[in-house]
Amino acid sequence: MGNRWLCQSQNSLFLVFRFWHFLYEFFLFILKRS
Repeated sequence: MGNRWLCQSQNSLFLVFRFWHFLYEFFLFILKRS
């Protein structure tokens, strides 16, 4: 039970990390264009 919860929290952290990484790349892309 505790193990399963740990796995789920790790997955959500990973999704948040992917999301911020995408925003960061997008921001750099806009900076390069201007």
